[in-house]
Amino acid sequence: MSTTIVYAIGVTAVAALLAAIAQFLYKKGLHKFEFNAKGIMSVLTKKTVIAGLAVYFISFIAYIFALKMADLSIIYPTFSLSFVFTLAISHYAFKEKITAPIAAGVILVMLGIFLVAQAA
Repeated sequence: MSTTIVYAIGVTAVAALLAAIAQFLYKKGLHKFEFNAKGIMSVLTKKTVIAGLAVYFISFIAYIFALKMADLSIIYPTFSLSFVFTLAISHYAFKEKITAPIAAGVILVMLGIFLVAQAA
């Protein structure tokens, strides 16, 4: 595996982590959200949601940088690490339960990422 691909996978992992952090910020900003025009406008002015959008944009920049360095068939599956990071953040920040099926799914995602990285 070339140094460039390893670097691209690392950048993609950072992008995935940033995307998971953005999801956390969105969720945190929605604690009193009502799905109507006033509620949507209210959410769009919350600092946590705005911060989430900014973090997600940085994630996007890192992601396209990684795409420039390696094949989409490697980068996109690696971005699935966002599921792993989101699960960890959800568990620790929001006390969400990790059930056996969820844990098994995340293990399968990680196995898939490992296999894709080995094929690179």
